[in-house]
Amino acid sequence: MPKPQFICTFLLASALSLVSAKAQACPPDQHTQHPLRQTLLALLAADQADRQLLTDQGLSQLTPEDVARIQHNDSARLQQLMALLKQHGWPSRSMVCADGVQAAFVLVQHADAQPAFQMAMLKDIKAAYAAGEIPGQALALLTDRVLKNTGQPQRYGTQVLIKANQLEVYPLEAPEQVDERRASLGLPPLADYLAQLRAFYKLGTEALPDAVLK
Repeated sequence: MPKPQFICTFLLASALSLVSAKAQACPPDQHTQHPLRQTLLALLAADQADRQLLTDQGLSQLTPEDVARIQHNDSARLQQLMALLKQHGWPSRSMVCADGVQAAFVLVQHADAQPAFQMAMLKDIKAAYAAGEIPGQALALLTDRVLKNTGQPQRYGTQVLIKANQLEVYPLEAPEQVDERRASLGLPPLADYLAQLRAFYKLGTEALPDAVLK
């Protein structure tokens, strides 16, 4: 049986976290229990539970059935998210707190089945970054994802392929300027980012299937 291929677009709190120090605490006021926040956090918990399987058993042990189940669950969560955003618009910290905004972003980033939706949401992510609602890493991740999915070179080097147990960076716009662009969003140099990925995915210790990483 051929090895499964899967877009591993997961953001676990222990790996390359997007959660800034400001996002880690939510004051105990009325929006802490906002129904939208509770729904977003529940969707994120389910999203991460699916992806925890990849960490627990390793990418090399992922079966086609695992892939199909996660993709099915992602699709169902995406439909819920799209309905929520249609009703409420992009959530703000004042509405759902920082962790609710974070949850919404992760779910958008995992919506690869709907690249047009990701592209449409990029405008909201840019506005949220400009307002200080989300970190630069979020903007870099979704920008690169949209560019990659539309056949264009990425800007920040966040989209990487694991192939034959090695990392391959998807094509870059002006590669000699990538660290400058990354620094403009508060990101470390690309070499440091790749070293983090190699350490987290234990590359060089086991044969892994092809997988696109976040």
